[in-house]
Amino acid sequence: MRNRFARIPWTSLIRRRRRVVVIIVLALALFAAIAWPSKQEPQYHGKRLSQWLRIYYGNYNYEWINIPDHEKQKLEAREAVRQIGTNAVPWLIEWSSIETPFWAKAALSASKWKPAEWALRPVRKRLEERGRMRWPAAVGFEILGEVASSAVPELMRLLNSDDQAREWPPPIWPRAAYALTKIGDKGLKPLLEWISDANNKRRGGEVMFKVILGLGNVNWVGTNKTWAVSALCRGVEDTNRIHAACCGAALGKMQAYGGPVATALNKAALKGNPGPATAYIGWLGSRRPITQDAIAGLRELSNVADPGVRKSADAALSKLEPLIIQTNRSGG
Repeated sequence: MRNRFARIPWTSLIRRRRRVVVIIVLALALFAAIAWPSKQEPQYHGKRLSQWLRIYYGNYNYEWINIPDHEKQKLEAREAVRQIGTNAVPWLIEWSSIETPFWAKAALSASKWKPAEWALRPVRKRLEERGRMRWPAAVGFEILGEVASSAVPELMRLLNSDDQAREWPPPIWPRAAYALTKIGDKGLKPLLEWISDANNKRRGGEVMFKVILGLGNVNWVGTNKTWAVSALCRGVEDTNRIHAACCGAALGKMQAYGGPVATALNKAALKGNPGPATAYIGWLGSRRPITQDAIAGLRELSNVADPGVRKSADAALSKLEPLIIQTNRSGG
């Protein structure tokens, strides 16, 4: 061991030592910047808002399903957030907008050197902990509903400034979009206008596509579903083929059907873009259990003018109709 170190120049050892010191100091600075305490969270019955949100979100995602009285805890958490009310909104916005600073991400990924990884491990852990509050915060908007409508302008700003590459861990669906769908009419209208805006700087980008596809996961009812379907039908005829296909997929995911849907998909196909209809049919056929809505949507497409769309719809019907008959017979 002594001989091996004897062959290393002292200048090299000094440089390594300096590098270790710099990495450790940088790690401490990063951790201090990220973990420095801020103003006190609102509380209810001795628990902080973030604690209540984690309890609710844990049950929401079945993470606590084996904990006794988990449903009771979820109800208690929901009531606690509602009692905190509008005082929760600034915190929900702050947690929803948490992004890993560019300089912090650069420092975390700058070196594969073991001492650097060791020194920066607490920073990475803290960033992951902060990141885990993003979705509980988004679910907080769901709990508050229209009470949180004052957050709409800020959520729209976040949607426009949201940079996937700057977040840790990266989101599946932009949280601001999810929150807007849960606030009510005041949140949904500007979101749908944002999707339909031909001058939107996010148009054609990953954030836009994720927002559109995410709309297909929402359990739409009543007027809100009418608005969403109308906006997506307009998107089906968009000249951006990926944008149009995403709108078709979202319509299929929500199992939307009716004259406007079939008409929009047919128009796009006749203009040389069958992609939205293909995406729509694919998502209708992938959902289980097969519903009468899905069958109705496919039957409408089997009567449109475009032969390619008719053929795809007929092929899907031939596979899916026997399944729904079997389900009805079994009483499922």
